[in-house]
Amino acid sequence: MHSLQRRIMEILDGSTHDYASKIVEWMITFVVLTNCAAVILDSVPDIHAEYKDIFHEFEFWSVMFFTVEYILRVWTLGAKYVESSWKGRSEYVFSPFGLVDFFATMPHYLHMFLPGLDLRILRVLRLLRILKLSKYNTALQD
Repeated sequence: MHSLQRRIMEILDGSTHDYASKIVEWMITFVVLTNCAAVILDSVPDIHAEYKDIFHEFEFWSVMFFTVEYILRVWTLGAKYVESSWKGRSEYVFSPFGLVDFFATMPHYLHMFLPGLDLRILRVLRLLRILKLSKYNTALQD
């Protein structure tokens, strides 16, 4: 189990020499970019009126994708330090990338558990997903 945890951590960490890691990076990049395009298109009233169900479905599956990624990162980073699994996990959770990952999906869950609340203003947090790209693009890291 520990070797599986470490292997997933290596894949998610993004080694340039690892084929699986490159695939995961491209997948995350694709989902982030399509999410940003969907947020922009969904803000156009005519497009929203015609395709709102598709946008809602896409948002749901995107949040599930990002949630699985977040959970896997938290779980696997427990293998980063032998002496304390929570050290690696807390480093990620409170890092800029961990906070972006959390706050980019949080509005969906708030809306799911508190459907009566008007959380439209929090939808802009979905655009935080574009910040995830800075992890995979060296030009954005500078």
